[in-house]
Amino acid sequence: MATKVSFEGKRELRWLMVSRCLITYLEEEVEFSDELWDEWMEAIGRPGVAAVMLCSWGATQPSHQQWRRVTRLMRELDLPVAVVTADRHNLALAKAAAWLGTNIESHRWNELGVAVRAVGLGDQIITAQARITALRDRFGARTPPAEAFAGVDTQPRHVLPMAASSELVYEQSEAIQQRLAQVQARLQAHQSQVAADPVGASVAAPESS
Repeated sequence: MATKVSFEGKRELRWLMVSRCLITYLEEEVEFSDELWDEWMEAIGRPGVAAVMLCSWGATQPSHQQWRRVTRLMRELDLPVAVVTADRHNLALAKAAAWLGTNIESHRWNELGVAVRAVGLGDQIITAQARITALRDRFGARTPPAEAFAGVDTQPRHVLPMAASSELVYEQSEAIQQRLAQVQARLQAHQSQVAADPVGASVAAPESS
């Protein structure tokens, strides 16, 4: 059972500090309020933060404006960023941010050790991995604990080339925007259903995990 670590934020967007790195976990398929997003961005901008980790399991759904604001902030602060995820959609978000100049690397969960080193936590790799896994599994384990510690000696999943065509950037951005638009449409449809028939929508809505 994962250790019940303390964190800032809320269940859907939570974070904690390990040394000078802000470790963040974003739940999948949920909408992030602007108030919570702003609180997280304020945490990123604290003087003691020297790096950021963005961890998730399934596809995360920030709005286009939210994602643009946070990636711009990370570029302005020149923060090294490591994404750790099991989802291709999140990898695409990170890749698009990298094309736009964010200092960001993407990794799978079995490459967690590489990601930890990328944000300057190599000298406390075991402690950092344990804290990251506990934050991820705070509301239910995702994988057997051993998987999070595999990959300490692996290489990054992909290293982005120095030169990139504008066509590829556009393609990635278009795919991301289409996915975000689909999710927003689903959320709006559900909200309309709730407004029209609160009882029926409550029965039809899937239980949150």
